[in-house]
Amino acid sequence: MNLSWDNDLLTGTDRGYTNGVRFSYLTDTADENDGKSARFARILRDELRFLPGIGTADSKQAVSLSLRQFMVTPEDITVEGPQFDDIPYAGHLSLSGTLWSWNADTITGFGAHIGVIGPESGAESVQKWVHKATGSDKPQGWGNQLGTDVVGGIQAAHGRKLLQAGQGGNIEQRLSVIGSGLRWYLLSHRFAGLVQGFRQ
Repeated sequence: MNLSWDNDLLTGTDRGYTNGVRFSYLTDTADENDGKSARFARILRDELRFLPGIGTADSKQAVSLSLRQFMVTPEDITVEGPQFDDIPYAGHLSLSGTLWSWNADTITGFGAHIGVIGPESGAESVQKWVHKATGSDKPQGWGNQLGTDVVGGIQAAHGRKLLQAGQGGNIEQRLSVIGSGLRWYLLSHRFAGLVQGFRQ
């Protein structure tokens, strides 16, 4: 289990990227004999074996799961009305999972992401709670935050070791190349409502 948190509290400003928190978990490897997390990795490995780099004889597999929330706000959070000359209030909450497969020379990952932008992200209540606990200015403009949108995506990544120098147990140098691609999908609540209206 891993927790990462970043916040602009130390800089004393709320301009732009304001806060982000992520909880991450990495399962045991699929070749472990016991443990539910190893079994989960094994199931995904077997189901996705058709993907390149997954399930080869010399590789190990594990699954990473992440829950992430981040928010952005305008510079002056004491203003209640919209600030058309600055960025809007926005919150994002997402869940992602990635199956990783690696050996001594390569690493490959395939993942999926689902999340929501808008009030359902919980960003408003989190920022107000943090600012109250730290004695910071109360954010006044969350009533103008971006509306609800559902986002999702798929991701693929691959890395390969090009060069390694040094001996085991001593300082080693490695040169690797890593590439990744991400495809996002956006489902707006306004578009969904329009489609539902036509169906009626």
